[in-house]
Amino acid sequence: RVKPVATTPGTVVELFVDVLHTGPSLILFGAGHVGQAVMRVMVGTAFRVHVVDDRSEWLDAPEVPKAVVRHHGPWDEMVDELTWDAKRTHVAVMTHRHDVDQAIVEHVLRRPHAYLGLIGSRTKWAKFRARLGEKGVTKEALDSVKCPIGLDVGGKAPAEVAVSVAAELLRLHHRGLR
Repeated sequence: RVKPVATTPGTVVELFVDVLHTGPSLILFGAGHVGQAVMRVMVGTAFRVHVVDDRSEWLDAPEVPKAVVRHHGPWDEMVDELTWDAKRTHVAVMTHRHDVDQAIVEHVLRRPHAYLGLIGSRTKWAKFRARLGEKGVTKEALDSVKCPIGLDVGGKAPAEVAVSVAAELLRLHHRGLR
């Protein structure tokens, strides 16, 4: 942003100010119904929300809040644009395809992050876990993945899942709990 600053009469200096976000970030892979609900709940919290999706109709939907940073394209091309930090980067994986979810989880496990959550059932995670273990992913890394994502509030509707995910992330951020 450019902010004009008056110095002496008749001269103006332009000062460039770039606001850096130093708080936590949420990288959300998937802009579907649940992803959009998570975005809506998380906007206005300490988290800067990013969403990655290659489907324009979902990413550009009016339900995606304006404050969300949108990354349009294949997930594997977008990850290098993102900032990865072991204390501030939180990741939620909820795409529309299981094979893509597994590939993203495998990739994120090699990047620094504070949290990695995956939408789905315990059965889905057991299958992913076995496949990733066969690929050499360590037990410690696999144990760090939260699946099903969010706190167990009992609801399955997108808004209910979003509240459970937000509560888990906010608890982790504010209290340092997992």
